[in-house]
Amino acid sequence: GRVPLYVADSGRWLLLATRKRCIWGNSPRDPELLPPGRIVRYAKGRMSVSRPSVRWPQHPRPVSPRDAARKVAALLLDAVGRWSAGLDASALAFSGGLDSGLLAYLAKELVALRLITVDFAQSGEYLDQAERAASILALPIRLMTPSKSETEERLRDVVWGCESADRISVETALPIFCVSREARQMAYTSILTGHGADELFGGYMRYLGSMKRDPSMTFQRMRLDFLNLQRRDLETDFKACASNSLSLRLPYTDVQLARYVLSLPPSLRVDVNSGVRKLVLRDAARLLGCPRQIADAEKKAVQYSTGASKMLRIIAREQNRTVGSFLSGLLDAAKRSAKEQGLL
Repeated sequence: GRVPLYVADSGRWLLLATRKRCIWGNSPRDPELLPPGRIVRYAKGRMSVSRPSVRWPQHPRPVSPRDAARKVAALLLDAVGRWSAGLDASALAFSGGLDSGLLAYLAKELVALRLITVDFAQSGEYLDQAERAASILALPIRLMTPSKSETEERLRDVVWGCESADRISVETALPIFCVSREARQMAYTSILTGHGADELFGGYMRYLGSMKRDPSMTFQRMRLDFLNLQRRDLETDFKACASNSLSLRLPYTDVQLARYVLSLPPSLRVDVNSGVRKLVLRDAARLLGCPRQIADAEKKAVQYSTGASKMLRIIAREQNRTVGSFLSGLLDAAKRSAKEQGLL
């Protein structure tokens, strides 16, 4: 599911595309996003979708914290190697936190990296964190601080490129869109990101509260969050990068790594007593020799740490509109444009 695939039955054709706009102009029905691991069959004018073919862990298996950290460290090395294969140079979406910091630490031995950080709030704190981490890693970094007018212009491109008016989707896609556009202008053709690490390793605050109530339910919640990553993040982020002709490289979504981590008990990922999240990932980072300042870095949601959420509210308010109606207006304009340019 790293690349979205949409499907719709127009009554005469079965339409399949990685962009909704190709279907908007040719079918009265809204395109449906296909879940990963499915096969579409079309016969005698009827469409059917198979059940998922990929098996993921259903229950946690017992393992010691030390063995888990060693295995995760080895799988991470393999995953970064696979996802860096064929690259001489690449951009990396960088926050200075654990996910992107560890990824940069491992990939810099394989690829000539350029770190790129975007901050819409222009408060300095987020940029300072990224700049300090880049200095520790001895890697070049590009710091971006788009103005309000630049952000408003980019929002139209983001809604058109991501084909969504969902507030959370746009807020999270806006930073990666800006970073990927900057990377393309710097002549890069790929971008590495830390997508998937929060879902795999228990990075969200909600997992801590869930662990206190029901650890077994937390295991299933983490599992479903990762398996739904396509619809929540990858769908829009792939298109945000593709809009700028960049391929999206996602080492944390590596199947071998994900399959192992999803089998770990949630207590190895979230420590209820200390409140530490991504426990086994931090232990693996230390085993790999990652600098402690990065291995111990705090987790913050990208849309809030970059100021994207706040900037979106300011832009909508200045037009006397809610965020939802503002984004819906942009999407409606994109749909009208697509329907005027029907392909069939």
